[in-house]
Amino acid sequence: MNAHRIRLLACAAVLFLGACTGTSEPRPPTMLIVGITGAGGPELVLLEDAGPQASPRLRYVAGSERVLSANAVAIDFEDRAGARAAAWVLSRSVASAGGTPQVSAYLQRFDVEGIDVASPTAFAEDAAAALTLSEPGGGLLVNPSIARQACPTALQVSRLGRWAVVLDDPAVCGLAGFPVQWLVDTRERTATPLGGDTEVLATSPYTDQSQGGESAYFLVRATWDAQVFAVDLSVDAPGSGAWYENARIITGESGATFLDMAGSEVAGGARVLSGLSTARVGSVDLGEPTATRSPVSLGNGAQLGSRLVADPSGVASELVVLDPSRTTVLRTPTGPEVGSAAFAAAAATTDPILSFGYVLGQRGVLLIDFLSGRDLYDEDLRTATVSVPELTLPTSGGRPVGAIAWVRARLPDTP
Repeated sequence: MNAHRIRLLACAAVLFLGACTGTSEPRPPTMLIVGITGAGGPELVLLEDAGPQASPRLRYVAGSERVLSANAVAIDFEDRAGARAAAWVLSRSVASAGGTPQVSAYLQRFDVEGIDVASPTAFAEDAAAALTLSEPGGGLLVNPSIARQACPTALQVSRLGRWAVVLDDPAVCGLAGFPVQWLVDTRERTATPLGGDTEVLATSPYTDQSQGGESAYFLVRATWDAQVFAVDLSVDAPGSGAWYENARIITGESGATFLDMAGSEVAGGARVLSGLSTARVGSVDLGEPTATRSPVSLGNGAQLGSRLVADPSGVASELVVLDPSRTTVLRTPTGPEVGSAAFAAAAATTDPILSFGYVLGQRGVLLIDFLSGRDLYDEDLRTATVSVPELTLPTSGGRPVGAIAWVRARLPDTP
């Protein structure tokens, strides 16, 4: 067991008393930000994780409902490894007009720092930052070379929030055409397609949010694998991206179909990108971009629409594979597969300090305890489904649609 895992275990032993400092200081409550369909339409709401001894463990925060322009499909944070003071929410709805899908999609920014569970007034929209990405007849995501509406499906933002990278996958909205990665300048309110003349894959982008030389990464199709393209976000004119130091994600399959990508930081400041195919997970360490890494074969495979979730900070090494009917955990990007649970997932997030995964489903959340599993511990992977009746999610193709992410709430005032 490496030193990183030993430290994580030590922190876990005291996380309900303090912050792994040797003191008994209380830790800030963990808050989950969730996109749902409320009584008045699409909403962003809060859940409090009250801890394993509480019943119910996940508590809906009354008065936390905030209006969304459409159904939430992704959430990302400015300074996600630090204060997480602001969240960007990607939302989308699809209507039909004469049998043709009509897409409306938006970006909204919310202040999420210092939220008081008892009175969540600090949870507020920054209305001036809102952007219309796509709507019938317009939106930011338009280009003369793309003769269709955009269908935004995944989101990553830069550390200070100026840049957003948005995956536009027309198949998700029932549209014809090829996927596009858009670079959105939230300050200038413009958008540019990335990748040049390459064939961009319909996989999530990743922004490393580095304080020096910040970059965004995405995948493009190659003959036997996927090439990693990068865009420099530390300049005013990032361009359309270029192949990053011959980096590839290789699964060992002939003509692999890539479904998603996730990124995380590793020791020394390097980044690891993991790619999900219909049968395997491959990965590349951007610190050693041409080094060979063994792919992981998935026991149950993965279907179209599956997603891959990682802890961007890299503190938690686990990957979570969200299949339409099953959630699977890998200990690291190179394995092993730890276990799985039958659960129809809409989205997931990983809290590296609590060492828990939160998987969003219809009227409930699947909790995954990463400090379990036969590969490292004397027990099977521990999972539990917590019912939260307020979590009503819209559906698409029979599958729930939503978004979930975590922040730390403000500590209660000391009497």
